[in-house]
Amino acid sequence: MTFIQRFLEIFPKSCLRKAIDYLSSGDYAKACHQFEIYVSKNDHFSGNDEKHELLRMYMSEAYIENAKLLRTSGKLQEAYELLEKAIKIEPEYSDVYYMAAELNEKLGRLEQSRNNIRRALSINPNYFSARILLAKLIYLLERESPKCIEELQKSLSCSPGFYVEKVNTLTRDIKNGLEKEEILRQFDDVLRERPSSAQVSKQIALEYIQRGDYDSAITELKKTLSLTPDFADLHNMLGIAYVNMGSKDDGILEFNTALKINPEYLKAHLNIALTYYEKGSFSESSRHLDKVLKFDPENELALNLKNELPTVLQ
Repeated sequence: MTFIQRFLEIFPKSCLRKAIDYLSSGDYAKACHQFEIYVSKNDHFSGNDEKHELLRMYMSEAYIENAKLLRTSGKLQEAYELLEKAIKIEPEYSDVYYMAAELNEKLGRLEQSRNNIRRALSINPNYFSARILLAKLIYLLERESPKCIEELQKSLSCSPGFYVEKVNTLTRDIKNGLEKEEILRQFDDVLRERPSSAQVSKQIALEYIQRGDYDSAITELKKTLSLTPDFADLHNMLGIAYVNMGSKDDGILEFNTALKINPEYLKAHLNIALTYYEKGSFSESSRHLDKVLKFDPENELALNLKNELPTVLQ
């Protein structure tokens, strides 16, 4: 039984439960529809507050994955509108702004695309692909602008070694006035194999988990954590992968690591509470549920699991 399925046992039957069920099965369009029904019926839900963090994560995932499907089928405007919804729910995901920038570029909205990519870089200044895409957009808007060269030079500080020579060649060819078509081909060549940011790694791991490939999820997350060890989301996701494999103690260790980085991380508190509950450590489960309810008194998952505890403690 996966982590999402465990949470579904706690949820009452409702459109929210249907949404998460559709999400778990990969039917992202139906998941989006059910999430929107839930939000329309619950005035207490706000996409921008610090509450309902777990729900926001699932909603944004549904929007992002559905947007990817629409993009693949050529429905670029519809895909972009879904990304805008994801941004309202999770405004600090640099990768979503990157995806929005790509769509706006394809739709010919270069200024909007540039604004998207600048927002991505304000969240993650070391986002290599975003630096390259910004340089490309400046080139398209201003041709031989020194600002384009400046962005390419900035990208070298966060460039994987494989790309350094390509970036230097591209910079030189722009300075030498090589024809536009060849310059754009070089930009696309650099962008084709984009290095993963922490959020991309999280998404890759999530897809592995949904397929039941927990070993691959763990490998992906450990690789990224070796470079960015203070990313609480990745430790939380690694904990989920371990628990799904049956390694509850390893999962608890990762959830606790996430909480050391961010003591108010509601998703990690919920995950560790559920894991302790399954281990029979009910007092520990209750302690973490109390912390969730302190920040989010109406959290449906925490309240439902909390209501189970008095029965097992008697």
